[in-house]
Amino acid sequence: MPLRQAASRMRELSLHLLDLLENACEAGATEIRVHLEENTGQDTLELVVVDNGPGLPQGANEQAFDPFFTSRRTRHVGLGLPLVKQLVEQVGGSISLESEPGRTEVRLRVPRSHWDLPPLGDIPASLLAVLLREGAPRLIYDHVVDGRRFHFDTADLGAQLAGLPPAHASAAVRLREYLRAGIASLYTSRSSTADESK
Repeated sequence: MPLRQAASRMRELSLHLLDLLENACEAGATEIRVHLEENTGQDTLELVVVDNGPGLPQGANEQAFDPFFTSRRTRHVGLGLPLVKQLVEQVGGSISLESEPGRTEVRLRVPRSHWDLPPLGDIPASLLAVLLREGAPRLIYDHVVDGRRFHFDTADLGAQLAGLPPAHASAAVRLREYLRAGIASLYTSRSSTADESK
């Protein structure tokens, strides 16, 4: 099995998300929006990452999936996007990249139950890797599972962190637990959720 194919099989989806987030940060984005939606009835998982960075040069959208395409003057791409594309194609999904000045969008859609699709992995860890960067961008994360939604926006962090910066040790722990609990709540049954709200 080719090394790159093996790597794409072993990597959890959260690591692919981290690649996309790091691409946006290195491009100089000050705001990143992530939308992750799972629909068991339609057997789909859709991930959309949108940033407000400078965008790719005109005509470079297709080149961005080339593992040898990387330019510090635009954005560092490396193996991130090519590995994401390979995984998506491997499971019979679709991926698109649209970029213009001030907006870049990566959108992928895959069959949720495909045996070759890796697990989500540690999504909170990938989000925290961005939040703890120096000069971190605003991060807006929406995760939907069969209509249940968890919304997170760093613009609203004050209440959760009691005024501490995310990089503070105790704040980072609190933030990680908040993200974990919010995402975990999406996978509880509808009846359990209803019972808890009574």
